[in-house]
Amino acid sequence: MLGNFFKRGALLTSLIVLPWINASATTVIDVNVHNWEWTMDIQSITGERDTAIATGNATIRFDSNGLFDFGTVEAPTTVPPGPPLTIDTEIISMDLRGSSPILGGEFSVRTNNLLNSVGQITDLQNVGGTLIGNSFFDVFVEIELFDENMSIFSPESDPIPLSMLLTPENGPPANDVLWIPFFMWQTVTVNTPELVDMFNVPWDTVLDVHTTIPGMAWDIPEPNAFALFAMGVLASLRSRKRLNRA
Repeated sequence: MLGNFFKRGALLTSLIVLPWINASATTVIDVNVHNWEWTMDIQSITGERDTAIATGNATIRFDSNGLFDFGTVEAPTTVPPGPPLTIDTEIISMDLRGSSPILGGEFSVRTNNLLNSVGQITDLQNVGGTLIGNSFFDVFVEIELFDENMSIFSPESDPIPLSMLLTPENGPPANDVLWIPFFMWQTVTVNTPELVDMFNVPWDTVLDVHTTIPGMAWDIPEPNAFALFAMGVLASLRSRKRLNRA
């Protein structure tokens, strides 16, 4: 009986210390979209350069580590004013299709099954009904070139770094946290990620990427003010400690 008393006491203590945890809280949620669009500026090893656009299905997982209840996709929770939050994100599936001469015709873009494409939304705050913070991903892709009958990949040392700085001027409404990672940019022009074949031979270089959901109420344009941010912060993502890819 004494053991049961201590067990009950521990449970009561947990409930007192963490009163926001309940059976209905959604602190991990998967968001599916059917029209995620990637616009990629790609340069071949021969120096040719062209734009490749791919659109398709994707699922991004959000994990607040128990600190925020997301609600549902249909009725998302509004981020309340208060201390900044950090939310872990991961692209758990992606299948985009497109066509471009620079990639030899029809192609698909998927996440690399061997390397997790993970990211975060950091310093997330509600400022006057607008979300501010920084959203980033390290994305490992596999691009299948159908007409070439081959695939090219992001090597483990060279993911595609996507990021966006959210400010009071360009941030989404406070109940749109579940859409933030779908709107990203890569604008780094130095140390750009390369795509290699199965023998680790470089084929193409990804110069710029813009990801969006066409038709959404808000989409962040690429502000000129982000140029220094992109060159500095985005480049630094390549040397920051990687999140768990296991």
